[in-house]
Amino acid sequence: MLLWPWQAGVHAPAVLGAQQAQGVYAPYAARVTAALPPVGQDLRRGQPLLQLSSPDLDAKLALAQAREQQLQWQLARQPFDAKLMEAGPALRKHWEAAQEEVDGLKRELQRLDVTMPFDGRVVESSPEVTAGSWVLPGEKLRQVVAPQGSKVEAFVDEAALQRLTPESAGVFVPDTPERAHVNCARSVVDAVQLAQLDQPAVASVYGGAIPAQRHADGRVIPLQPTFRVRLEGCDLGSAPASEIIGVAVLDGERRSLGMERWRRLAALWRREVAF
Repeated sequence: MLLWPWQAGVHAPAVLGAQQAQGVYAPYAARVTAALPPVGQDLRRGQPLLQLSSPDLDAKLALAQAREQQLQWQLARQPFDAKLMEAGPALRKHWEAAQEEVDGLKRELQRLDVTMPFDGRVVESSPEVTAGSWVLPGEKLRQVVAPQGSKVEAFVDEAALQRLTPESAGVFVPDTPERAHVNCARSVVDAVQLAQLDQPAVASVYGGAIPAQRHADGRVIPLQPTFRVRLEGCDLGSAPASEIIGVAVLDGERRSLGMERWRRLAALWRREVAF
């Protein structure tokens, strides 16, 4: 049992989701100024999706504009004012810096008006958020997806990566038994290991299989080398309204349990020596 190469399939945590999906988050502590589109509403690209206001940003912009206008007035009077002439070229640099500050604050205010990034549908909303309510920075307010196009992404460690054959076929098996399996003709591996997990559902901190930790800034960092495998040529229908968690079974090189254990120990030894 230990030496016979009976293991062929590579099992990896995977996620089935829409090809185009985007969460809408509050960029700052702000107030919702208009009613949000309800779940199930179809929107065209460019239509309003979220409108916020931030008194803090408004106050910062007003102060920055007042400072920029004052420096502009001083710069215009500099050739005729001996005291201002003493400032020399530094006065223009201060004015240019004030202009950049004003432009930056205006760009931040534009982020408070979010429009639909593509033709799609609202599939998730925060029930507590209504017109007039206040939201916290980073709070998720909406989830939108495009109606067509789905994708399957699996995540493998270094040992499983070595077992995959070029363009391995695979099957996505959802955790929910009422959903059907999804057959995929081939898989494409991202050569670079992930610096963070964009699919938190597969991370251990959220009950997933990949050892990971959550940083204070919200990023989920894998604790071991992890690679993304994209499954293509899948027999998928319409895009799911929400992500579906499951397992991808990928074609791989046959190996025995003993050989697999030996490879893991050898890899661990190489890492310790390198360290």
